[in-house]
Amino acid sequence: MSDPITITPEEAAAIQSLKRLAKKWPRSLRLFSWSGTLMVVKRNSDDIDAEIATIEGIPNDGGDPNASPDVPGDTFWIDTEPEIVWP
Repeated sequence: MSDPITITPEEAAAIQSLKRLAKKWPRSLRLFSWSGTLMVVKRNSDDIDAEIATIEGIPNDGGDPNASPDVPGDTFWIDTEPEIVWP
């Protein structure tokens, strides 16, 4: 089992800010992460997603995490149930 993850007040505020934004985010826009670039996309009249904006400064990953760290050769895994210590 991993050590608990301690969330700083700044991190907690950032998470709450994203949650507030999600409540008013237009359904016509989607966030898309592509090779570490976070983009806002909107489907155009040809039914193709078009890049509307790039969001700088938020680290992100466009890959899907593996279900298990035990898969040989896999280097990326996310613990989906960590113990979290909130401020």
